[in-house]
Amino acid sequence: MIMCCRLVLLLFLATSLASGAEIRPRDFGALGDGVADDGPAIQHALEALRKSAGPATLRFERGRTYRIRTSPDTWVFTLNGLRDLISQGDTVMEKLIFVGFNSQVVALHRDSGELVWRWKSPKGSGYVTLLLDGDRLIASVIGYMYCLDPATGDQLWFNELPGFGTGVASLASVRGCVQPLLDAAAAEEARQRRIQT
Repeated sequence: MIMCCRLVLLLFLATSLASGAEIRPRDFGALGDGVADDGPAIQHALEALRKSAGPATLRFERGRTYRIRTSPDTWVFTLNGLRDLISQGDTVMEKLIFVGFNSQVVALHRDSGELVWRWKSPKGSGYVTLLLDGDRLIASVIGYMYCLDPATGDQLWFNELPGFGTGVASLASVRGCVQPLLDAAAAEEARQRRIQT
């Protein structure tokens, strides 16, 4: 099992109000390359947090993938003596923009435009309709329906929808609704009008 630590994970030791030290797993030998087992280094970093005289932060660096071996020897991290576990930062999904074209779906990093993942439809060619439905990205390619993991681009399921024909699909779901965005935009517009008057 691979655990990806793409969030900035903050662990605070609360014995003093002094500004805390910042500890990185790489300081204890973690490579964060997605290949090497970083479990021992992360455990050593947690031990350093425990021994810290005041608040401390364990920072997993952006853009790194930390692999933790879970078998045959399971890595269990000891958090005794640590308090106030806080996860801070953006999830992978909050940083992605999805684009569908020419039977393909790509995810781009919203800040850099960097290609994060790419998927090509094994069936159907042409226009792609997309719907982000919570933790699923639904893609229709001329009527062939696919469900993708939006964080990785992995295909989760496929439905050919036999007997329905082909064409551009219209997609909707309760979780994929844009109404909350419209409500937020209307509220912001109303707030701006109040400020101007």
